Amino acid sequence: MIHSTRSARSVQALPILFEDSDLLVIDKPSGIVVNNSDTTKGETTIQSLVSDKVEAPKEGVENEFTQRCGIVHRLDKETSGVLIIAKNKESFENLQAQFKERKVNKEYISLTHGAGGGGDKCSCRKASLE
Repeated sequence: MIHSTRSARSVQALPILFEDSDLLVIDKPSGIVVNNSDTTKGETTIQSLVSDKVEAPKEGVENEFTQRCGIVHRLDKETSGVLIIAKNKESFENLQAQFKERKVNKEYISLTHGAGGGGDKCSCRKASLE
């Protein structure tokens, strides 16, 4: 597993939870940015790591699938969790529609240390969004 003190150099360094001809599902570790941007130049991003796993764009064709390299949703840099990547435009559009229509169930678990006033206590909270 990758920790925030190390940077991944290839998609093989990421924990792959599921893969078929349409999808790549990874366990994104904290400390890695998901999307390329002007502020991430020189940083390894999930987008750059998975670029060879998604369908190559047709020459001269630029669309959201190719711009995002199949990444359907994002997780913040310091957030770890499951990240879904579409390998082709059809899967990308289908998954985006499911997220937009709120058909995807998301669960979040947060861990805090020292919160809640008094002592060094840890607490864990789970939230589910449907």
